[in-house]
Amino acid sequence: MKNLFITIIVFLGIFNQSFAQNNYPARTEADIDSLDYLFPAMGSKIKKMGHSVPMPTGLMFNYVYQQSNIRLEDFKMGTDPNNLHNMDFVGFSPAHSETMAYNVRLDLWLLPFLNVYGNYAYSTSEGSVQITDPLNFPVNTTPETQSYGFGFTTAYGWNDWFMAANFNFTWSDNQALETMTKSQIISVRFGRNFKVGKNGHIAPSVGVQYQHMSPYSLGSIKTSKIKDFLNNDVVQGAKQNLRNKYDEWYDGLSRPEKKIVSEAIDAVQNKVGEHQMPEKLYYSFNKYKMSNFAAIVGVSYFYKNRHMFRAETAVGYGYVNAVFSYNYRFGLYKRREKRLSNHLKNIF
Repeated sequence: MKNLFITIIVFLGIFNQSFAQNNYPARTEADIDSLDYLFPAMGSKIKKMGHSVPMPTGLMFNYVYQQSNIRLEDFKMGTDPNNLHNMDFVGFSPAHSETMAYNVRLDLWLLPFLNVYGNYAYSTSEGSVQITDPLNFPVNTTPETQSYGFGFTTAYGWNDWFMAANFNFTWSDNQALETMTKSQIISVRFGRNFKVGKNGHIAPSVGVQYQHMSPYSLGSIKTSKIKDFLNNDVVQGAKQNLRNKYDEWYDGLSRPEKKIVSEAIDAVQNKVGEHQMPEKLYYSFNKYKMSNFAAIVGVSYFYKNRHMFRAETAVGYGYVNAVFSYNYRFGLYKRREKRLSNHLKNIF
């Protein structure tokens, strides 16, 4: 039964191909001492049957450039993060950000068709959002973010064609926010391998990506920064414009909105009068991608089954990124004692 199970899996071609950001050609040169590697499980049996298996362990470095637009909704603000006031009358255009990220990832093929990995990323962004109501002026930010995550990849191959699916879970700690952002990415890629020269392979691929992120975000801003912000020329002009239109704007508010504005103004005036201006103002909002789906196009180049270079882009509505990767593959050997014992048996 055990041999039958292995034969069925090999017949399906699962072991002939691994995946996209961990892509490996369907037919590669034999790995030196590959039968002595701890992983992937069943790899030695598959190798003896004449099939190629990927180098089990990889260290990957990625550079990512990304542009994205985000919808902001349900804006709230206040001095107490547990009791924020609804500010629905404040309008925003979609927030725009440009991000550069540096990512390192360690992965392992547990089975010839199953890869697991963990990753860490550091990124810097330049973001801007246009407040449209009741004032009209931009707000710019330059946050730094650290991200941690894990995921797994499953792959299927036949002849020189392959299909792979990737599942990723990430937690991002944005310097400008009090809460972490959770995101999940599911992607599917299809591609084909072509031999290049004696030791190389190239593998173009296409696919689709789905990304979901937790919408709720809570942030804070120091009142000292608010004072500096209120003194800039753009806001000074907006304040003058507001003075000219204040009566018209205020009269156009609904009764609940007038109550919120009056309470907020009274609270600030009372704090200032008592010399108890809060150190921070808190705000919250819900954020949504313009679209959760993106098309993927990429190409990988493999050299001697140990080195992989990849370039890939994903394009969706309000979203585009470019990824450049280098992956070094290596093996984890079995215990040296066992290898030495087998060597002595061969001698004697």
